[in-house]
Amino acid sequence: MNSFIRKSVRPFYDFLSAIGKTGLWFTVPMKGKAKLRFYSRKKCIDRNFDLNVAAFEKHKERIEREKGFIEDQNLYGDMKYGVSTMADSGCGVIAVYNALKVLGINESGSEGIPSLPNLISIFENSGITMAGQLGTGPKSIAAFFRKRGLAIETTYDQKRYEEIVRKSSASVIIILNNRERLHDYVHTMCITKEEGRLMLHNSNGKRENYSSMRELMQGCGIKGKAQGIMLVGIKG
Repeated sequence: MNSFIRKSVRPFYDFLSAIGKTGLWFTVPMKGKAKLRFYSRKKCIDRNFDLNVAAFEKHKERIEREKGFIEDQNLYGDMKYGVSTMADSGCGVIAVYNALKVLGINESGSEGIPSLPNLISIFENSGITMAGQLGTGPKSIAAFFRKRGLAIETTYDQKRYEEIVRKSSASVIIILNNRERLHDYVHTMCITKEEGRLMLHNSNGKRENYSSMRELMQGCGIKGKAQGIMLVGIKG
């Protein structure tokens, strides 16, 4: 399964992300949630931004209570990501938001607080997969931080996760929720550090803490069945 993930899952997302940069988005039938449809990328992005700016106001107080982090994407069904919602497909954008919070920079790479509506638009323009139906491409997350002049280190080897996380200010991990069933999909989360513990944000609707990456991988996704796809370590 490890070899299959390296050779198939990540390139599959990269390919769909590249298609998403064109003027046309599309969705396909999947769990009864969508039909085969095509969308105007620009119209969707512009419409979503106006909607998201208004909707985000209702979430600011909760984020402040959660020390500036977004911990439960299920509460963000009122914010759009492509033709999907942040509740269904926004984990990658949320992981980047949480990493920026730790780094103390905004979506432009300057000192400040990130804007979730702006961040959504950035990934809708470059990184979204199948109009948001499959979330965000792993490669585009690494590219986002690199373009803002941040030193990053990426790996597809789970044996290196601990080493990279320990020396990074924040990390973003992309996992297959269930290595035994590909249609349980992919989830992306941010890892931070606090008093020697690893904090995993937006995992099963909450923040979880672990003593090691081995313990973290056993606890996230569908318990005991998660498989790492890619880890991005960011140095602040």
